[in-house]
Order: sequence, then C-alpha cells, then structure tokens
Amino acid sequence: MDRYDVAIAGGGIIGLTIAYELCTRGFRVAVLDGTDARMASSYGNAGYVSPSLGPLSMNAREAEETARYLASIGSTSAARYVEAKMSSEYTRIGMPIIRSMALEGRDWYARMSSILGFVYRHAGMLEVYLTRDELERRVEHIRHLASALNIPYRILTRDEIHALEPTVNDACEGALLYPDDAFVNPRSVMKALRDALTALDAVFLGNLESIEWDGATKATTTIAAVAEDDDNSKRRVRSFKIAGASVYADTYVVCTGAYRVEGLDLPVAPARGYMLELLPKDRESSLMPKHTILCGEHRVAISVHEGLRITALFELCSIGSAMVKENFTKLLEWSRKYIALGDVVVVDRWTGYRPCTPDGLPIIGRVSDGDDYGDSNLIVACGHCRLGITLAPATARFVASLVEGRDDVPDAIKPNRYGL
Repeated sequence: MDRYDVAIAGGGIIGLTIAYELCTRGFRVAVLDGTDARMASSYGNAGYVSPSLGPLSMNAREAEETARYLASIGSTSAARYVEAKMSSEYTRIGMPIIRSMALEGRDWYARMSSILGFVYRHAGMLEVYLTRDELERRVEHIRHLASALNIPYRILTRDEIHALEPTVNDACEGALLYPDDAFVNPRSVMKALRDALTALDAVFLGNLESIEWDGATKATTTIAAVAEDDDNSKRRVRSFKIAGASVYADTYVVCTGAYRVEGLDLPVAPARGYMLELLPKDRESSLMPKHTILCGEHRVAISVHEGLRITALFELCSIGSAMVKENFTKLLEWSRKYIALGDVVVVDRWTGYRPCTPDGLPIIGRVSDGDDYGDSNLIVACGHCRLGITLAPATARFVASLVEGRDDVPDAIKPNRYGL
C-alpha cells in the first residue's frame, strides 16, 4: 500500500477539516472513515457555529459526570483527571480558548462558504425562555462570563421576540439574542469538504481498526507498554490497521470522536444525543424559523436544514447501547412549547455519540509517554463534545501546524494534561 504524508482516522467534521487544511498546504493525505456518514456525530449536529453559546454553555456538571463514567469503565487516563485540574478550573481557563477558536471557526465558514459552496448564515442565535424567572436566572449566570469574554448579547421582551422571530409561541416570556453566532448545514459542509478533498487527490480508505506500534508485540499495544518494550521506538506509530491492510504515513492523526481505538486510551466518553428532522405537511403555508433557536429550559436546539432539525439530550452510555425511543417524543413535545410547529411529518430519527472529556475541553496535540513530544508521530484531535462544527477550523489549523513542525496548541487542551 502507498505511503502518505498524513493518515487521518475519522471522517466527521474534525477529520475532514483537518484533511482539507493539510491538502491545501501540499500534504498527501489518506482519510480512514468508512462509508456510513450517519456514524459521525457531525451528521446529526444542529449546525450552530457558536462563539457565544460555545463557551457560555461549558458545563462543569456534565464534565464531572463524564469523569465518573470513564473511571467506572476503568479508563487509565481518566483516572488522572484528579491529578490534572478540577473541571471548574479548566472550564475557567478553557472558556477564553473556546471563544477564540469559535470566532476563528465562524470567520472560516463565512470565508469558505462561497469557495466550497455550502450553506452559511450569520443571523445570531435566540435562546428563548418560557418564564421570566428562568430568563433572569440565565442572565445572572452569564452576565459576568459574557463581560469577561467580550460576548455581546441582548435581552429581548416578548414583543421583541415575536417581531424578530414570528414562529416563537406567545407563551415565551423573553429571550437572549447572541449576535456573534452563525449557522451552517453540517451535511452540506461535509459533502463540500469531501468533494474538495477528492479534487485535491486525498484518498478515502476503510475504518481504523487498531494502531500498530514500533517495537510492540501482540501483548503490548499501549503507549506505556511500547516504551518498556523498546526504548528506541517508543511513541512511534508504525501503521494504522484497516481491514486486511496497513496504512503507512509519516504522521498519524486520530479524530474518531467517541469511538475508542485499540491501542490508545483516550479519556473520551460517548454521550448520546437525539435528533429529529421534520417537514411541514403544508409547505406553502408553514412558517420556518429565520433564526437558530435554543429552547432555554429544555436545552433543545432548533435549526432549519433541508427541513426543521431538533436536537437535544446528553446521555452517557456505551457505544451500541439501547437508545430510549421515548426521547424522540420528548423532543417534539418540548419544541412545541417554544415554536409553532403545526402539522409536521418526521422524516428522520437519529442518535449519535458526542465525544466528551472529563474537563469539558477538547484534546488536541501530540501523544507521548514521556516529556519529549518532538519524536511522536501521533496527533489526537478529539473530545469536542457539542462543539465539533464550531471548533473544527481552529482544530485543523492547530493540527496542520503540528504536522509542519510548529506547536501553537494552548497547554490547557493538550493531551499531556491526562498523562498522554
């Protein structure tokens, strides 16, 4: 099999954006992603590009639940969570990083939408509340953070909401408008990226099955084991294994989302999200929202794609575990409280796995078993949870710089905070 400059495991929005960035810099790239686009978390993403809601919605409770979940399944690197930092401290440090990466992402989508030909809208985000009390609690929660992070927002009255967004129900008492936020259609973006990568001679291969390490025996597949096996070959990946073949490259990138990779213990847990796509029965008379909407009390994301897309829930689980079918009914019931849906037809039901970390921040950087990361030929880019779309362009820039021999990655999101 041919040798590539970079082999990328993962064909969701993170992997495709990294591949595109590298191809435009002249690298020969192979993407290992299989053929089922529905496997990627990006497939069911709401499409929010969120310089505002991204950092403001970083959730210490969910991060701590993720840490406990990973510890319960015996993740070695997750056990180092206590040795790293408490999630609240990492969240405080991470919010400015997420804000900066998100603004970079929004600017990238605005610029590339006309070049690659995908759907992009910058009309702001509405976070709508059914009660005044809940709105005021939210404002109190974000007021200091928004000031510290220079995030603009407006508090809207009921009348102002309805003038701006007629589809919002009269029962809604108020809303927050975040003018920085934008929207893309994830499937449109990913198709455009795949088409562009094909034109740039990137190669698409089967799914990554495992990692082969230099000096490793069948019994030694972890980084630490390889280090003990052969000191001269530690930290070095020999190849990515796919069905019946090995893929060889100078640099290897793992961005497989919530899916675990044999031979690599990343502290990433799957949190199932649910998505419904709806079409109005009478398309002529039905109103579609002009803005992306977050239903405040229930944290349901509503956006317009081919039809109306509704996504919600954070359900820590194992890959392949049974979904709760009743949750689809809940999504519809919750959404009707906020917007006038009318008669609709469900055209798609989907569940996917958000990749979550114990501190709520992505993991981006070279992986090593010691202090010297310069010799490592393995880069990870994972753990973006709900923010894969938002953070993909900045992540791609970080990874491309690493491939070129520079390290621009902020320390707070590097793998070594987990001893990797």
